[in-house]
Amino acid sequence: MGAADSAQSTGRSTKFRAILAGGLVLGVGAAITLAAWTDEEFASGAFGAGTFVFEGSINGTDFTSNPDAPGQPISFEVGAQELSPGDAVSGAYSVQVTEGDYDATVILNDDTSEPATGLTYSVVETETHGCDSATVGDPLITDAALGSGAADLELGEFQVGDARSFCFTVTAGDDLEQGSAATGIWQFTATSME
Repeated sequence: MGAADSAQSTGRSTKFRAILAGGLVLGVGAAITLAAWTDEEFASGAFGAGTFVFEGSINGTDFTSNPDAPGQPISFEVGAQELSPGDAVSGAYSVQVTEGDYDATVILNDDTSEPATGLTYSVVETETHGCDSATVGDPLITDAALGSGAADLELGEFQVGDARSFCFTVTAGDDLEQGSAATGIWQFTATSME
């Protein structure tokens, strides 16, 4: 290889390096230019579930949650444990949607686990908490056999904060067996309204 060829080869090599270096610079510049034109926009939403709290009260003032049977015991009149045929005892119970985002519809049913021979019950809705066997109110159930699993009774719409009171009266019939015992269980089921 002659001196001319060597000079030409060195010149080509230098040109190639210069082009390569220029391309790298151009590439970096293009990358910087592209990055400068990138832009973002974000949108978000926060989600959560609404609530409603349904509670009962044996005094019409202090409401608590009793979601499992047998629940909060109603204060029936003295003598409820020593009934004889013809006796009747009454007790009041109030329920309300105490707080939350929704009103509710409520159903009442007899959830007594076993039929109670010789015992019937009646339910009236009262304007205030409290009752006895002579209490007057809107009759909802009359002389149903305790433990008969009476059909669901729709009590309608309950608005948040509005308590509604009920008077339960249990009556002993002529077929009440001496020494028998029973526990009446009534279930109020509230379903939130959308």
